[in-house]
Amino acid sequence: MKKQYFQLQLKRIFKIFPAVLLITVITFGCLGLAGGMMLQSTLNDESQQKFTIGLVGNIEDSFMDIGLQALQNMDSSRFYVELKPYSEEDAIRALETREIIGYLHVPKNYIQNLYQGINTPAKYVTLNGPENLGSMFSEEIVKIVSRLVVESQNGMYSMQDFSLQYDRDEYNKNTEHLMMIYMNHILGRTESYQLNNLGIADSLSLGGYYLCGIITLFLLLWGISCNRIFSSQNSDYNKLLKISGISPTTQVVCEYGSYAIVSTLMTLLFSAILGIVLQFVKIPIPELSNISVFDCMFFVIRMIPVILMITMMQYALYELIPNFIGAVLTQFLVCMLMGYLSGCFYPNYFFPDTLRSVMEALPVGLGFSYLRNLMSNELLFTDFIWVMAYTGGFFFLASKMRDYRITGDLK
Repeated sequence: MKKQYFQLQLKRIFKIFPAVLLITVITFGCLGLAGGMMLQSTLNDESQQKFTIGLVGNIEDSFMDIGLQALQNMDSSRFYVELKPYSEEDAIRALETREIIGYLHVPKNYIQNLYQGINTPAKYVTLNGPENLGSMFSEEIVKIVSRLVVESQNGMYSMQDFSLQYDRDEYNKNTEHLMMIYMNHILGRTESYQLNNLGIADSLSLGGYYLCGIITLFLLLWGISCNRIFSSQNSDYNKLLKISGISPTTQVVCEYGSYAIVSTLMTLLFSAILGIVLQFVKIPIPELSNISVFDCMFFVIRMIPVILMITMMQYALYELIPNFIGAVLTQFLVCMLMGYLSGCFYPNYFFPDTLRSVMEALPVGLGFSYLRNLMSNELLFTDFIWVMAYTGGFFFLASKMRDYRITGDLK
């Protein structure tokens, strides 16, 4: 009886499979198109590769002008930062319209005060709002420059005080020598370190990161595409099955098992199609270079725990919410809200640390992290344990809710 019920569930799902496949193809096509356009725009838009910072105040000083010329023509920062002079009113307007990521206000007699040992701080102004890549980048630059200015001032003033006491005749020569040492180290700082590209997250490139995000969203939207599978649920029918000897837990196992099998086969099908396409079309994603159809399908096999967790979560939501329309809307809200907050649409390091930690511990964030670690070959056994723990928890919830719908008693 149990085997027959499982077979009937498979037959029922495969009977409505063409309609589900059509909806899935449209959904996956839209996701792929949107992701491809976003990736192409990010890779090709040169305006996103250079940040503009405004300069306000007295920048006509000859020493200031020399320093700015060195930054714009000699320093490596010229490749990613553009400096533009503004009046303060124009700088505020440009900042509000996002033409610049911030502006540096240089106070009057800034250089002269430095020579006299008077610290008149320059002021950096940026928007007080959610951080984007530009504001985070400029904040790091400001921290580095601030520390550099303070420490070089301390060194210069200490050396000058020492020269005035013990080597007054060589005061100017020592000042010039130390200044050249500082300048050589600052302008040649790129030679003092080795650059390692750590990627967006988990050592993945931007394309690899968003590929994992699209896969996660596809799995989440799959639950909405499969709404016809769950639309025929009937409590009276479930009660009749229990009378026939099929317990609520067995019903859940048979129904979910057939759903999980179809979900895995669907994902394998799309991975095979993607693998075939990649043999003829080169996508600017390093993780997909020299990849075969077998590699794509093997990746899906390795991500089966995530497939089981997300599909089990979807099944549990349909069991938890008896109203079909409400269940579909809940699926959509979970997909959009948790997908966004987990970083599928926008890298999650832009969110507050507390929110990011919470989302990474929830099923969608955990599944997204699992896929990223899987793609970067850094998957840990603890990741697998947590994913399977969530799967077991959702199965327990679905079984209890099925039992409650049949008996009316939650034990």
